[in-house]
Order: sequence, then C-alpha cells, then structure tokens
Amino acid sequence: LISMPLFHGHVSSVPFASITNSVNNASFKSLLEGNVNSASVIMTSERIKEVAEFSKINPEIDFGIHLTVTSEWKFHKWDGVLDSKEIQSLINKNGNLYENKKGFTLNADRNELKKELQAQIDLAKSLGINISHIDSHEGALFYKSEFFKIYLDLAKENKLAVFVPDIVTVQFDK
Repeated sequence: LISMPLFHGHVSSVPFASITNSVNNASFKSLLEGNVNSASVIMTSERIKEVAEFSKINPEIDFGIHLTVTSEWKFHKWDGVLDSKEIQSLINKNGNLYENKKGFTLNADRNELKKELQAQIDLAKSLGINISHIDSHEGALFYKSEFFKIYLDLAKENKLAVFVPDIVTVQFDK
C-alpha cells in the first residue's frame, strides 16, 4: 500500500489520458517533456488504443489505471469494460455508468464491481500498457468501506501501487 498525500507535488500525473485525441496529445507531450511523471488512464474510453501504442513506444513512462465506475461528463459517456449484462448494478437506465457517486454507491453489487475493476486492469495489461498503479476516478471507490477494501485487494492481487489520499485513510483506520 502506498499512501500519497493530496497536492504535495511528489507525484505529478495527467488525469484522464484516453478521453479524446486532443487530451491524449497534450498528455503525451507533457509526459515526454517531463512536465508530469505519470498519467491515469480511463480504460472505458474510446481512445484507449492510442494510449496503449504510446505506452509500448515509451515503456519507461508510468501509467495508472483510473478505475472508473461513474460517467459524470455531459458529452463523454461510457459503460464498463465488461458487457453491461454482467455488471447491471453498475449501469443506469441509459446504459452508462451512473452519473454520480451516490447512484453508484447505492446500486453497486460488490461482486459485479470487483469483476469490472479487474476487467479494466486486465484490458490494460492485454493492450500492453505499462501499469504502475491504480487510482479511483472521482474517488468513487473511497465512499464505502466494502468498495475501498475491493480496491485495496485488487492492488495487492495485481501487485500494483495504489493511490490513497491521506484524507481517506482516516475514515477507514477505525
């Protein structure tokens, strides 16, 4: 377990690599120029293959999997990596991941959640992305202790570092 304090500057990361071509290009430029030292990748997005190709050409660059269980953006909607029928508790009536953490937290089944998160990690590996860590999109996996435990277990099972803001560790120390 690696606990990284929020906003202390020792890890600089590009969030949301893989969202659009322009975000990818800006992210790749920042990574190559050394302005940031890692990027978080949303595996459920359309442009993931661009990130995979970049990672293969630049294996020294760290990529985290931005484990995604919400789809909050107005014009960028996504569902899971798995077929929606396998993760029905994570999918809203429009066929997307829930728009907010409340919808996710109230509806998610722990078994479906673990399967989807592992599928996101497995997809990254299968595409050849150099995975250094996992983190949580919108911090959604930090709102319920059973989901937080799944998050930590996946890091351990996959031998990955895990981003846990200091502010989160306090609520689960009890």
